[in-house]
Amino acid sequence: MKVKGMAFLARRDEVVKRYGEERWKTFIREYAQEDPYFEKKILPSSLIPAEHFLPFIDKFVEVFHSGDENAYWEIGREGANWALIEGPYQSIRKEGSVEKFFEEKLHLLWNLYFTEGKVKEAKCENNICRAVVINVPFRHKYLEYSVMGFVERAMELISGKKVEVKRIKSLMDDGIIEYEFVVK
Repeated sequence: MKVKGMAFLARRDEVVKRYGEERWKTFIREYAQEDPYFEKKILPSSLIPAEHFLPFIDKFVEVFHSGDENAYWEIGREGANWALIEGPYQSIRKEGSVEKFFEEKLHLLWNLYFTEGKVKEAKCENNICRAVVINVPFRHKYLEYSVMGFVERAMELISGKKVEVKRIKSLMDDGIIEYEFVVK
């Protein structure tokens, strides 16, 4: 499994905005001593092997979020803010249909960030949307929480309403990501 460089660059942008360019350079220089993979330039289209990216994101959460596991969810929410407000997917937000986003775009978004795993189900009925992701080869919080956090925030941005989230199955426990989202 590979993670698109866009996920890495979003973390860089977060650090630069909060702490400045020098703090990011120091962090990545120090981290590259642990994993030389990160000595190279990473582009949005770069494919970072999960074996490198997942330990990186863990270190990122440890350093910039005091190891708080909720940060993985917040990373997804921040990603949706960037992608749908400032970034390349503004048109998804402007279309204004949670159902269309969920049913037609969710699998595309998964594939934009990850080379493996599959959105098996993405359906909405009566303001309840259900997502099921299968065949994810790594059981890691980032792969579940960041994506579901992204979905929650995207649905809020599109609908202008609060979204209630219910986890049905967890990647870490069940090997499947399954959630329900209710637009309030």
